[in-house]
Amino acid sequence: MNQSLLLCKTEFFLTTYRNSNETSNPYVIERYKELASSIKEFIEEGAKKEEFKPCMPSKSIALYIISFIDGLMLDTFNLGIEVTKVNEQIDILFFTLREMLCPIIE
Repeated sequence: MNQSLLLCKTEFFLTTYRNSNETSNPYVIERYKELASSIKEFIEEGAKKEEFKPCMPSKSIALYIISFIDGLMLDTFNLGIEVTKVNEQIDILFFTLREMLCPIIE
């Protein structure tokens, strides 16, 4: 990929579109909140159905998932799969989610 295009895309995803009275793009904030809420509700529904018993707050788990995936995507985009070891990191994500969600296996 053209290096200047890579830098442009990186800058796009890292820029928060600041102006004097605004700290972040409202669209990006709203999308983040909606995603976090959807994941939180998914976790709570699974707990209600007794599919798992989270040992951490569902909102914290939701934010963790978003941060982990966003960070992995950004690093992989910039560094490549070989450097970031995506498959190994996804295994770690699954491990940590099992530990936090405590699936109920019957």
